[in-house]
Amino acid sequence: MLGTLLLSSILIATIYVMVQWGIARTFVYVFVPSILFFSLTPPVRLPGLPNLVAETAIGYGVIIGFMLAFNARWKEVANLRFNVLDIFILLMMIPPTISVFLNDSLWDAISKSGSLFFRWVLPYFMGRIAFMDYISRKQLVSVLCYCTIALGCLAAVEARLKPYMVTRAMQQVKLARTANVQVFYRFGLMRAQTSLGHPIDLGNMGVILGGMIIMLTPIVGRKWNDGLPMLGIFGAGAMVIGAVSFTGVVATLAAFMLIVAFTRPSLGAKLVIPAVVTLIIMVALLMNNMLNKEIPEQRPTDALEASIWIRVKIVQEGWEKAMNAGLFGEGQYLTTQGIGTGSIDNAYILFVMQYGWFYLAMWLMLSLLIAWYGAKTLALAKTPSERIPIAAACAALIAVMLAMYTVFFGFVYGLFFLVLVGFLSSMWQIFQYRPAMQVMPYYPPEQHPIGYAQPTTRGGVR
Repeated sequence: MLGTLLLSSILIATIYVMVQWGIARTFVYVFVPSILFFSLTPPVRLPGLPNLVAETAIGYGVIIGFMLAFNARWKEVANLRFNVLDIFILLMMIPPTISVFLNDSLWDAISKSGSLFFRWVLPYFMGRIAFMDYISRKQLVSVLCYCTIALGCLAAVEARLKPYMVTRAMQQVKLARTANVQVFYRFGLMRAQTSLGHPIDLGNMGVILGGMIIMLTPIVGRKWNDGLPMLGIFGAGAMVIGAVSFTGVVATLAAFMLIVAFTRPSLGAKLVIPAVVTLIIMVALLMNNMLNKEIPEQRPTDALEASIWIRVKIVQEGWEKAMNAGLFGEGQYLTTQGIGTGSIDNAYILFVMQYGWFYLAMWLMLSLLIAWYGAKTLALAKTPSERIPIAAACAALIAVMLAMYTVFFGFVYGLFFLVLVGFLSSMWQIFQYRPAMQVMPYYPPEQHPIGYAQPTTRGGVR
């Protein structure tokens, strides 16, 4: 009952904010906190429609609010200059839909396309539109920081004092689907989860949220050593540490090194595409190594060895199924019996098994497109304060794609990954069409140039 009330409240709040202030503010004030804190709320069944969960409640609200205030809200969409990345995001809905149609039924395929709209297209374009609005960007910094600080504090509590405190409390009042009963220790800490779906999800979200705060802070004219942004970055770090996830730690280190590399004047733009190509080669070599690696029958007691052991086991036991997946895989009702621990903690293998090799190829193309747009946008940046946001976005995205080798793509981090891709696409648009900007009133010198790129007409900024 409480879960139904909460999801209904999210739906009503989305409609209200949509009608009053539009898509950008809806993203800031409804999407971000709702997804971060209520993604585990049990679904409410809607006959003939995708079930009502946090993301669909927002999606339905956006559609209804858009129709109710169409004359005012269509301009936010019309302001976007659609590019290849936008079109490719839409095209990536096709292979999963075909896969489900071929393996399951027409109705399952229709349902899958609806789910992809809410979990794939909507986060991307909401993030895209939100970034184009200067006031929303300023508000987003504060909202992200407050949410990240809260999650960081909860992660610290769960890691040291009370494991899975948040999910267990939410489950007791029917605001979470299940509560974990097993507590895993690493290095004297308990693996935190907070309101997210898994400790690895928490760690990856720490990387993404930290990257977003680093990216947005100079854009809106603030400094990282200001109280709130600094606390937000510390909160993101607490999320990574509290998750006690090797995946999150590796992704954090990778993101830090990539930010340093990408911010080099005249050199950073040339490193983005090689970084992604190197990532693809590394993943292929790692896959080959795991396929040929000999492992013991029993799981090792050492935490690091046990983590590697289960990843190798998943790869080796899942490879035959992946090789037989064909172009479009087994569809959404994939069986994982006999593979590792019954789960496939590897996004790339899961892509192949579920939706086929064609879908994996599209993911590789998406990673190269992200690199291409990142490199082109960096090449247009003129000052360090312009390069840092672009570098932070690219670094976080590449780091998360590396992390996807040890976690499937279906948690909250997947939604925010798409949001960050949308941010990058909007930065490209702003920099690409910067010569078309009109003269604006005087702004303080520390104000980032993107700061006065407010949407006016289609494709233009002022």
